Amino acid sequence: SPWSTEEKWSSEENQARYVPQAFARGMSANLESVIWFTLVDYETKYGFGLLNPDYSEKQSYQAYQTLSSELVGAQYLRRLPDDETGGSEIEAYEFTLPCPDRFLWVVWTNAENKRQMDFPVSRLRVVDKFGSETIVIDG
Repeated sequence: SPWSTEEKWSSEENQARYVPQAFARGMSANLESVIWFTLVDYETKYGFGLLNPDYSEKQSYQAYQTLSSELVGAQYLRRLPDDETGGSEIEAYEFTLPCPDRFLWVVWTNAENKRQMDFPVSRLRVVDKFGSETIVIDG
């Protein structure tokens, strides 16, 4: 897992971005389990944990909580190809949910600028890595 300290060319934001990436990729590889090491940062310069040494939450902890709640009951279906994501700069994984005809996509880009992706639905609930929710209707 990446660390959250800038002296190692990373940041809390980068670590938080990595949480959904690691778990979606792990589920797509049919891994029996995916873990995050470690829970609490040691008093070192790396900062691998989801919590600071004083047990306060880091951005990665919030991302982990959001991902965990969104993926309850989800089953990996497939990785979306570039022609469905709009290009190689967008990585996307599709999951089925326990409710009939309900799907969940875990999507990200590491591109500097925003990217657009079309979804085959008329109503979309968008949840960012921190749990902020937006409803897009026929957008």
